[in-house]
Amino acid sequence: LNLQALLASRVARFERPFGLDAVLGFHRHMGIFALALFAAHPLLLARGGAGTGLLTGAAVPWPVWLGRLALAGLVVHVLLSVAQNRVRMKFESWRTAHDLLGPLVISLGFAHSLALGQDLGLPALKALWVVLFTGALALFLHHRFIRPFLLWLQPYTVVDVEAEAPGVWTVTL
Repeated sequence: LNLQALLASRVARFERPFGLDAVLGFHRHMGIFALALFAAHPLLLARGGAGTGLLTGAAVPWPVWLGRLALAGLVVHVLLSVAQNRVRMKFESWRTAHDLLGPLVISLGFAHSLALGQDLGLPALKALWVVLFTGALALFLHHRFIRPFLLWLQPYTVVDVEAEAPGVWTVTL
């Protein structure tokens, strides 16, 4: 999930070799794949000895609740993205939900994994995890706030519009 922020942030170095459509398509497919993995996580833990109380119990530690909230948020996040056109959701509404749910899910998942992740016991792995999380949030903030502000400071000017074919135009900025 942390790398999803990189795919969606439109960093030219990562986007240019593949094109924006391919990168965003990959972002979409990886979101669905991430949901499958994250949905399997509690099921595998329950099957591996944690018991069904992990899935349905109310008396679980707070980090488990964070994981549940992260998973629920990810389900809503992916369903909104996959069904946006079918439910006739306006792009602006979807984008707002996407921009709120994305960082929320990543933050909840990060806190959950940091509190419970036995594989993060090594200081180097914990540091890497913090760097990945911080990088994802920094990319999100840059893409949604800093970059638009910088573009606003130097707006483009349309210098030419040329018809290439029916319904196809070249716009020179």
